[in-house]
Amino acid sequence: MIKMIRNFLYFLAASFLVLGTVSCSEKIDTGTDISGQWHLTDTGGLIEDQNMAIDVYISFDSGNFSLYQKVGEDLLRYWYYDGTYSVSGDNVLTGRYTDGTRLGGARGLGYSVSLSGDELTLTEVASGEVSVYRRAEIPSDVIDNAVPPVRSGDRPAPVL
Repeated sequence: MIKMIRNFLYFLAASFLVLGTVSCSEKIDTGTDISGQWHLTDTGGLIEDQNMAIDVYISFDSGNFSLYQKVGEDLLRYWYYDGTYSVSGDNVLTGRYTDGTRLGGARGLGYSVSLSGDELTLTEVASGEVSVYRRAEIPSDVIDNAVPPVRSGDRPAPVL
């Protein structure tokens, strides 16, 4: 009986060792890498339907984002926002602005991410609104002349 218990314990130990090795060797999927600088090229008709002029640049780098946004004909300078982000294994972009407001539309549920070459498509999870970006360097005059960081609630929720 003791020999049978000892063999069973050896079997359990070997099983845990094998299972531990398998799970340690699995790659943790952290989602699509969207690092880089991007320029908004299409809002899926949303902005055009509202007859609103908009220009947006965004930079994603090491879990931090910087967003430069100009909305409306009368706004001469870009508003600057920043915060942190992550892209999950199921390719959903979430995060927070530095003032604590959740990134991801009115409900803060995030954006579904699709990356194809130099084109980044963000689809708001809650509403389905689409924003398309093209990889582009943010012009230095946009960065240099942007209004310093403000609360994300000071203006309508940024289009991402």
